[in-house]
Amino acid sequence: MINQKDIYHKLNQKNLLFFLAIFFLLYLFFSPTFITANEYAFISTSKNFLSSNNYYIGYSESIRAFLIKLPAYFLFNNFDYEIVHKILKTLSLLFFSYAIFHFSKSFKISNISILISILVFILSKQSYFGTENILSTIELKTFSYISIILAFSFLQKKNVMLSIFLSSFSIYSHFLVGYFWAGALCIFYYLKIKNLKIVLIFFLKIFLISIPITVILFYENYYNFNPLLQTSYNDIFFERHKGFTTPFTDSYGIKKSWIFGYIFIFANLNIFIFLKKKLKKNLNNELFLLLILLNIYFFALTLFLYFDRNFFLIKFIPFRPESLILLFSLFCIFELIFDWFRKKKY
Repeated sequence: MINQKDIYHKLNQKNLLFFLAIFFLLYLFFSPTFITANEYAFISTSKNFLSSNNYYIGYSESIRAFLIKLPAYFLFNNFDYEIVHKILKTLSLLFFSYAIFHFSKSFKISNISILISILVFILSKQSYFGTENILSTIELKTFSYISIILAFSFLQKKNVMLSIFLSSFSIYSHFLVGYFWAGALCIFYYLKIKNLKIVLIFFLKIFLISIPITVILFYENYYNFNPLLQTSYNDIFFERHKGFTTPFTDSYGIKKSWIFGYIFIFANLNIFIFLKKKLKKNLNNELFLLLILLNIYFFALTLFLYFDRNFFLIKFIPFRPESLILLFSLFCIFELIFDWFRKKKY
């Protein structure tokens, strides 16, 4: 007779090993051996969060990130910043490992698909175009991405309120990252339940929770903004960030370094469609459709940017979602590939 306790124990053991395998893989590539420029800026702004001294890296008078910056302020001011960095970076990798583990269980993606996807994702430099990465640093967006992965996972498990809370926390951590993925989360929810009214209520709850941060940003960027800078702000931002905000050269041809990214996306879309037809019900349909839309988003965005000669959209860094879209896409692609080989074998 099979002992249920033995089965439960073996499952827990297997899950723990899988979680540790994810963490080991992430730690192997992203262990806190040095501090990046972005991390120095995060440490500096956190360390001086309650200070009026503007002579430090990344100075900002904004209070929008207080949920993260306030506890970081006390940590960096009471302990050695290098030790705190190592601890926070290691914890972020642990939380990323847990988020990915939880996501895999919610969407029923196999362990091997997850591990190979992570490896390919890392070797692909975590992006299609090299404009974003989600694992390399500890900064505000790190907390946002972890929250978003878990928000999708809990929504799949029908824990709607926790998904709303996590999405809201993502917005408080990083407004642009949080709101883009809140929109994607709403699309995913609609694809699941096909009820626009419920989805609108879902979004409204996220919006209401995030009103304070929205008001702060509106005040800081419009009401309390220097009008002398406003006219040239788009141009200034473009000159500083054009390397990762637009795919176009000055003569409006596609940058050579971006061409492979578009080929990669086109290949992903074809693999999705080909394998999905072969494997009717072997992948969550809502996630599959969402990823199709998110990958197509880059082609639509490129077309829009070609005509956006006033650089209106680039200040929102619209290619930023590419890193997490690639990771989710790889999860599904490798799951479909392994399912296809299993079916061919039998």
